Amino acid sequence: MVLLRNSFFWILIISLFSACTNKAHFIPNSSNFEKEKRIPFIFTKTTLKFVGNNQVLLSDNRLIDSHGKKVIKNSETSDLINDEVVLTKNKNFIAYVTENNSIVLFDIVQKQVIFSEKFPTVITIDRRLPKPLFEKDSILYFTLDGKIAVYSIPDNKISRVISVNDTGDYSNIISYQLSENSLILLTHKKLLLISDNYDDNIIVDIRGAIFQKDNFYLITKNGEIRNYDYKLSLQKQIKFPFAYFIAFGKVKEKIYLIESQGYIIEIDSDLDKYRVIDSELDDENCFFTEQKFICDEKFFRLPLSI
Repeated sequence: MVLLRNSFFWILIISLFSACTNKAHFIPNSSNFEKEKRIPFIFTKTTLKFVGNNQVLLSDNRLIDSHGKKVIKNSETSDLINDEVVLTKNKNFIAYVTENNSIVLFDIVQKQVIFSEKFPTVITIDRRLPKPLFEKDSILYFTLDGKIAVYSIPDNKISRVISVNDTGDYSNIISYQLSENSLILLTHKKLLLISDNYDDNIIVDIRGAIFQKDNFYLITKNGEIRNYDYKLSLQKQIKFPFAYFIAFGKVKEKIYLIESQGYIIEIDSDLDKYRVIDSELDDENCFFTEQKFICDEKFFRLPLSI
């Protein structure tokens, strides 16, 4: 009986191990796989501490934006504020969101808080929370619990609160695109359109988006690249089964994506043609800029010339 129980135990362990190791993963199509090509890495000693919305903090404490430029921290701001998650400075105002999910407007000249309001505390957030946006006489605050608080500067009060009705962990907005007539919002689970006369939403597992003037590319967690117009009409899509993209961006007419197993996929902007290149990257942290992908202890320039 003891022997039987021991045998069952080892069969169970082997089965569980096999299930983990046989997990489905992305396999390049042989006709599009350029396995002889080599990515021209430039090696460094820096790693990525964390990736935010359009910014990355490196291990040497440099803050780099999505244009590849170093962000200079304002020492005056650092002395006045120390609990912010994101902030935006505009003239003599600093608008920021705190770690306990309060939205705050601070006047540098008067050196005092002009406005503050607390929203529900959350445990987990995605660090890609957008910074407050100064828009004419208003400020758009993106809260940690997935809301947009529209603050009126002349009235010194919140004029509107927009909720994405997302629940669970990481429910905050991770990206957006504001145009004259509409607002596109992204969370981990939802794509939303808010306009003067039409609202819509699509439930989908989202990694992020690449925004353009007349359309945008949505990257999903199950390996899809979808091209939408700003009325959320699907124009075209392509899918890479079992792919999980850790970083992505567009340079000229090429879309670049880094897949979690280290494959780099280059796709034409019309989503008709693509190629896959292997690399030394293996589930590493990476960040896209207009000129290059910055990864742990290495980077490579864009567009690819190989």
